Amino acid sequence: MLASQLTLLKEDFPAFKHQIMDGVDKLQTWVSQQFGIQHKDQIDFINKTASKSVDSGTLFLGTFIMSLSSIFILFVFTFLYTFFLLIYRGHIVKFLLFANRVDDRPIVLDVVNQIQYVVKNT
Repeated sequence: MLASQLTLLKEDFPAFKHQIMDGVDKLQTWVSQQFGIQHKDQIDFINKTASKSVDSGTLFLGTFIMSLSSIFILFVFTFLYTFFLLIYRGHIVKFLLFANRVDDRPIVLDVVNQIQYVVKNT
């Protein structure tokens, strides 16, 4: 059913093209009569505007893709960072104990235990 509709649309395409070209020609003639802008000047203006639109569109698309990839990379690195913190938390505690004086080890262990308590109970 869809294929037959597309076939009919394909057959009518030359008529659509002819109607669109007639409409554009009438619009150009009207602009020329109302505002005194010649057909060549109208075409030059449309070409310049289309060129600028394409340039700004590609710039926007490039910025969008860069932002999207940056967000994706941020999520990946956040996941990896969290994953490695969970895996190596024992090593991190050993490092914290090693980095502080022997007298401060009970305080460091108390802080680590309090952090674990807060994380588990939230």
